[in-house]
Amino acid sequence: MSCMHIHVITLFPEMFKAILEYGVTGRAWSEKRFELSLWNPRDFTTDPYRRIDDRPYGGGPGMVMMIEPLLRTLQAIFACSATWQRHQPRVVLTSPQGHAITHEWIVDQQQASCVFQRDIVLVCGRYEAIDQRWIDAYVDEQISLGDFVISGGEIAAMAVMDAMIRLLPGVLKGSQSCEQDSFVNGVLDCPHYTRPESSELGDVPEVLLSGHHANIMAWRREQSLQATFRQRPELIDKLIDLSLISPVEEKMLKDRRATKLFQAPRIKQPDESSEDFDVGPSKTQIKKQMNDIQNLGKAMLELSVDQRKTIPIDDQLFESMKEFDRLKSHEARRRQLQYIGKLMRHLDEQEIIAITDSLNRLQGKSAEATAELHRIERMRDRLLNDPQGEVLTNYLADHPHVDKQGLRTLLRNFWHAQHHDQSEAMRKNSREIFQLIKNAEKNSTPDHHSSLDEVSIETLDH
Repeated sequence: MSCMHIHVITLFPEMFKAILEYGVTGRAWSEKRFELSLWNPRDFTTDPYRRIDDRPYGGGPGMVMMIEPLLRTLQAIFACSATWQRHQPRVVLTSPQGHAITHEWIVDQQQASCVFQRDIVLVCGRYEAIDQRWIDAYVDEQISLGDFVISGGEIAAMAVMDAMIRLLPGVLKGSQSCEQDSFVNGVLDCPHYTRPESSELGDVPEVLLSGHHANIMAWRREQSLQATFRQRPELIDKLIDLSLISPVEEKMLKDRRATKLFQAPRIKQPDESSEDFDVGPSKTQIKKQMNDIQNLGKAMLELSVDQRKTIPIDDQLFESMKEFDRLKSHEARRRQLQYIGKLMRHLDEQEIIAITDSLNRLQGKSAEATAELHRIERMRDRLLNDPQGEVLTNYLADHPHVDKQGLRTLLRNFWHAQHHDQSEAMRKNSREIFQLIKNAEKNSTPDHHSSLDEVSIETLDH
């Protein structure tokens, strides 16, 4: 028998052909590297209509999955595990109320199945909900793909299965394939290139062609850190908190926060004399210049109208960006973006440098403020995860300007909502605690302009 056995409770077992017949997981299935059992609750009903749902008590939209078919399904799964002399499986429900799935969680589940002989049961919810009594009695954990809702849990279950299966020994042909994935070391993956060495879209970085493995590893590590810094800065903060990056890498990232986030594209002027200017720029150079200018335009479109007023651009370009903000349809915005790009290609080098410098000043303020907000967010999370109050006692001692009674009340309300699984109340109290801490930080230095004024809490969502 394979080391990992996955059970899935689903009303649509046919959907899992995608896992069993295609790609890496399909090959692993054909090689018998994992076992999969699909259980349909309709097969465990006792009425002629095979009903598995009913109307909710108290009224409301949708239908609720009933206890009895799910209970009989789970009892059959437990009986199979006992027959195979494996521990009773963990029951995991895919639900919008669950915690976000992470790589660490996937690794834990895969090891629990292969090392400790404890399999996983993925319950794919459907309809409005599952009867809460069954959830309270049998579900060990609830997981989610993110803060959005899909029609059922099958897609989430297949995502979990794919992530677990590819970690099994021998599934990926390259021994290091999964070891270099994003999130394995806490950072995103580095860029990758293949043949040809040169194309009109650019050249492969020279270090990758050097054959110097130490330099290649160093380059990939630096690129991974930079990609994580740009796309997921909260992961960098986590690495710093856990001391998982070297002092040199930490200094590099801090320097990067302080330096320019944009580099003005270099555009050769007609009056410049050089031996290669007569033949004109290469296709690669032209493509790079166009990409740089396009990125500059997109950066300005992300600014507010008031922020754009501080950028040295002419009225025609300013009004074209306002028009882009007004448009709603994807096609109209695409055409307007092309028009903005056409206007920007007529800018000379000095105008582009001036725009770049203005953007850097705005981005520098935003980066500093975002870093402060992440620090406040981490303090809030420490307070929320410490019902004993030790963190709160230390925080109040260090921050005499904070509203002590208000903070205690909000924390009590949050823990009460958490105990009763009231997610909306938890989010509301969490936001209010964040705002209270933020205000206390500003009031503690009244004579000093805080960069927190530059960025709102919504910045953390981008």
